Amino acid sequence: MGQAAQAPSGTRDLLADEVRRRKAAFDTLAEIFESFGFDPLETPAFENVDVITGKYGEEASKLVFKILKRGVHEASGQPDLALRYDHTVPLARVIGSHGGKLPSP
Repeated sequence: MGQAAQAPSGTRDLLADEVRRRKAAFDTLAEIFESFGFDPLETPAFENVDVITGKYGEEASKLVFKILKRGVHEASGQPDLALRYDHTVPLARVIGSHGGKLPSP
């Protein structure tokens, strides 16, 4: 018999009840944050690799999941993108790019 398909290591599937509970928790948090004047922000799950790597030392850069855009740097094997692991770098990028459009604290 074949092996059952499993989610990738370190991940899990969320079924309907858990998705609903999680959504309710996030909705509650968003409501509370917005009641204190915070605005919502969404950024891509990935950033340009040069923005993510090299900021936290060599050891941290080894932990970054790098993405190679097919056809762009495929021959060299140089990654173009990296998955973000928190919002620190994307938030700094957003402030640098859109600072004039953002409200002041």
